[in-house]
Amino acid sequence: MALVNGKFGRRFARIAERHAQCRRVSVPWGESFDLEAVAAAITEETALVTMVHNETSTGLVNPVSGVGRLADEADALFAVDGVTSIGGDVFCIDDWNVDVAVTDAQKALAAPPGISALYVTEAAAAAADGEAAPFYEDLDWHLRKAGDDQTPFTSAVPLFRAMAAALEAIEREGLPGRIRRHRRQAAAFREGFTAMGLELFPEPAGATVYSNTVTAVSLPGPVRAEPTAFFDAVEERNVSVSGGQGHLGGDIFRVSNMGGLGDEQILRGVRTVGAAMEDVSAAVDPAAGVAAARAVLEG
Repeated sequence: MALVNGKFGRRFARIAERHAQCRRVSVPWGESFDLEAVAAAITEETALVTMVHNETSTGLVNPVSGVGRLADEADALFAVDGVTSIGGDVFCIDDWNVDVAVTDAQKALAAPPGISALYVTEAAAAAADGEAAPFYEDLDWHLRKAGDDQTPFTSAVPLFRAMAAALEAIEREGLPGRIRRHRRQAAAFREGFTAMGLELFPEPAGATVYSNTVTAVSLPGPVRAEPTAFFDAVEERNVSVSGGQGHLGGDIFRVSNMGGLGDEQILRGVRTVGAAMEDVSAAVDPAAGVAAARAVLEG
């Protein structure tokens, strides 16, 4: 069973559908899951539940703890995409009954792209069928070699060294402090954008909350008519923001605070978005946005 409320939840479902019978539990992108509906969808035949923790296509943190409890009660395995949360937000493998957790180097860990990390419980490892998997995806083989600090095939040694350097940086900062910084900076983005007159895109409810590593903002109606002009105005200022994905293209923009950004970079992001909005004649107050963001960062 795959839970879908954004692009990456949908991708998880598409992967599952290539290998198994998969039932989707979907809500509109940017909306929250009803845990009672999720519980009702899990049956005795459900062997695995998949979920994205931090859905970056919409700027939401999904209720992994609640779904993990439901999966555990049903004796189903629970696989979680932690790509954009691990290293930037709380992720409790044991407390949330997570059997498989996946992350990538290039997001909140702030290492170069090219390698991924995978956590599996003994129960999940026992359920894996390496012989039936594609040759390079034989989990049994990967786990055996990992026991000797090796990989089954030639490693991308420079990327492993870069990952080690990134993890050492996280260790120096301290994970609790790093998480607090990500949360403060994400709150600054949210306060800054809303203070200047923009609206956040997602609609968190219940146990679902705003993301602490990416912020999704609705483009004002007039800007949607020609969104390229806004994105060009941002790029001209040597700042990078992302547009919406899938059917949200042209409707939203997204900004990230993953990794090692300083507070001045957050303020620059708010200031740049405000200036670009003014360039395309959007009714915004950039000064109010910067002041609100600064108040959060300095508070």
